[in-house]
Amino acid sequence: MPALSWSVLFLVMFSAGNSSAADEEQGEKAAPAPSANEQIVSLEGMCAQNAEAMAAADSAKSLYERLGGREGIHKIVAEVVRLHGQNKDFDRFMDEVDTKHLIDGVTQFMVSATGGPGDYEGPSLAESHAHLKLTNADFLSAGHDVMQGMKNMGCKEAEINELICMFVSLRDQVVIDSDKELD
Repeated sequence: MPALSWSVLFLVMFSAGNSSAADEEQGEKAAPAPSANEQIVSLEGMCAQNAEAMAAADSAKSLYERLGGREGIHKIVAEVVRLHGQNKDFDRFMDEVDTKHLIDGVTQFMVSATGGPGDYEGPSLAESHAHLKLTNADFLSAGHDVMQGMKNMGCKEAEINELICMFVSLRDQVVIDSDKELD
């Protein structure tokens, strides 16, 4: 990947607009936080700019292999689901979720989507997310959990970025209420 740190950019996007006490004491106004739509557009642009580098990495060794195969992906998914359970943005989604079923289904999807063996046979992304009525803000919050979960599991930045871009490419299938049209 180019010398671009998506993880840093992603974290900056989430913390943008949180002015520091020092800024407020000096009477400085913090720049307004980018909207969810602006953040999505930025992520889509970064993914497009780095598509060739990600394809080259994937042709050398699949993302499935680089994430540790089925076992590694299962551990990552379990960590992300754990983080979703702690994420206040997801209280309305996670209350009655069968986490074992969720982890197994997402693991099967990710194994297939990252170049692993077998085909995903579960419901489509649109079907499995429609009842959630996800917004772009929800999508970004979930992406933050994915990024943090992967970091917690020791994944390298290149793999984090590639998986985030995979999810960004699938956003239209899971976000029903896109918080108005993107720019």
